[in-house]
Amino acid sequence: MNSLNGKFKAPFFPDTHGSIEWLETNNAGAYASSSIIELNNRKYHGLLVAPVEGFEGRFHILSSVDIILNSREPILTGITRYPGAFYPEGWRALDEAVLLPFPHWVYKNSSCSLKKEVFMRREESAVWIVYTLEDGDAVVNADLKFLFSCRNSHNLTFENSSINRTAVQSGDSLTIAPYTGFPSTEIRFSGEWEYEEGFYWDKNICYIDEKDRGLEWIEDRFVPGTVSIVLKKGVPFVIKVGIVGAGKACGDLLDYYRKETASRYKGYSEPESSIELLRRQSAHFLLRNPSGKNSINAGYPWFGEWGRDTMIALPGLTFYSGKTEQGIRILSDYISMIKDGLLPNTLGDTQGFTSYNSIDAGLLFCWAINKLIDFGYGRNNDEKAVLTGRFLPAVRAVAGAFIENRVEHAELDSDGLVYSGSPDTQLTWMDATAWGRPVTPRYGYAVELNALWYDALKLIESLDRMAGNKPEKNIANRIEAFPEKFTEKFWLNDYGYLSDTVNEFGPDMKIRPNMLFASSARNGLLDLEKRKAVAAAAEKYLLTDMGLRTLAPGDPDFAEFYSGGPDERDSKYHQGTVWPWPLGIMVETSLLVSENQEKTRNFWGNYINNFLSVHLFRDGWGSVSEIFDGLAPGTGKGCFAQAWSCGEILRAAEIIKRERN
Repeated sequence: MNSLNGKFKAPFFPDTHGSIEWLETNNAGAYASSSIIELNNRKYHGLLVAPVEGFEGRFHILSSVDIILNSREPILTGITRYPGAFYPEGWRALDEAVLLPFPHWVYKNSSCSLKKEVFMRREESAVWIVYTLEDGDAVVNADLKFLFSCRNSHNLTFENSSINRTAVQSGDSLTIAPYTGFPSTEIRFSGEWEYEEGFYWDKNICYIDEKDRGLEWIEDRFVPGTVSIVLKKGVPFVIKVGIVGAGKACGDLLDYYRKETASRYKGYSEPESSIELLRRQSAHFLLRNPSGKNSINAGYPWFGEWGRDTMIALPGLTFYSGKTEQGIRILSDYISMIKDGLLPNTLGDTQGFTSYNSIDAGLLFCWAINKLIDFGYGRNNDEKAVLTGRFLPAVRAVAGAFIENRVEHAELDSDGLVYSGSPDTQLTWMDATAWGRPVTPRYGYAVELNALWYDALKLIESLDRMAGNKPEKNIANRIEAFPEKFTEKFWLNDYGYLSDTVNEFGPDMKIRPNMLFASSARNGLLDLEKRKAVAAAAEKYLLTDMGLRTLAPGDPDFAEFYSGGPDERDSKYHQGTVWPWPLGIMVETSLLVSENQEKTRNFWGNYINNFLSVHLFRDGWGSVSEIFDGLAPGTGKGCFAQAWSCGEILRAAEIIKRERN
């Protein structure tokens, strides 16, 4: 089953295959996703989940489409979980599910074979569903059931009297306008079809994953009536379901389908390695959002754009994946959003609200530019012009806000160190809140914020040098004094690692991965022996087969398993739960301090290969999950496809490859 080409063969079972998820996107914020047997186990699973103009966040529009093929031996596709039962039981006729170059399924019985394909076109708020009768009678009639939700993706919908039950038939399309003020949805057909009125509610659909997360998990969907179609052997029957006014101009559906498939298969070859599969699937995170900005989607299925996540994920998803220009476009588009040293933590188009409560996002913008330079960018005059002409002013804007104490909830002390937050704030990436209180406020002097601040100062110095500018005495003086003050503040001499935070209660001696930002920082922040000690502590206490724990086992606050309702889960989110994304800075540190480079490269190369060979085929197919349990990491938890998980593993793998070469 663990095939790089994404082919899964019968037999299929709901319990086994209902947890393996696929993803298709339009690279503009919309997606389609479900399990490989077409069982929606999450409220976020659906065939069309998209941003809607005039609203913030995504809307879950089309849940699924079931078909009854009225052949000599009927085939029922699709599967829905109701209380105590599944219907239809489409997995029984499912012969094959294939996920590359885009998802398709083959249903078979003794009399016929039916192929179903699902894809999205770039920057079009629509999903394309294509049925092809591949074997059997020359002509077969089929009945389609479109199951709609038309709700915010985070909510559920229920039977209500305010819905408009009328569908309007015109030419080759059927249009529904379920709620006043909400855009209409159009269904277009390429072949013979007939609509029969008969609106009804499909009630008590169960989303077992939401139940496991302690959330509401049963909803109702509505069916606008029955559509009958005529399938002709060997002729694709194309259906396009899209938001009216939000799609690309489109003429003949069959012609566009053939163009799209030709484009997908042109030059297509099966991935030759797990890392190549991950690189291909990670393209789904790259998007141009509804506001026209280039960005990164933080995670599927429920995250939108997050500034912090974008900056951490960006180097691996772009520079280190052969997409340098796209990475530069993303950085460039974020420049206009810099505000008093900060980048937006969340962006409203896809996440649902805009906020500037991420103290580290602006500094991570500088970190991402440093990684661009580490990648090798800036060797010719054109590249130097981008770095010095476009990015240097932006980096100055971030640093200037800190120096002038214009960053909300942060200030530089007399030693030039960053002090931020209070017991009531959650400003770093460990930002979970449970029962109305921050779980890990990490206020005071946070180790990674200060390491990132040093890197930002060093970046200004290096870009000034590149531009031929006279060195800034203010920046040079800060850089010179900083390492000694940093070491005095954070180094725990009796323990051999860095304090996570320091405030009025003294140093927080919890072992967390945040100290790796210091051990992988630009030259001068820590001496070699201290870098080695930090790497050794992280490897000893935090490293697992699936990433790094957020807290060392043995700590009284360590959480063994990530489970329970929202508050219980959030209370464990950064208290030992394993995150894959710190692997990037872990590998970076390990290679910086290694006395045996070949041995270290082999260790991490094998580590990543083992990680991916187990995980890529188990949860979100071809992608890396957000988190894992702290004690015994097994199946992925949280989002099944997380941008910074994928990005930092890709970056780590490329660093290993480059060092080896």
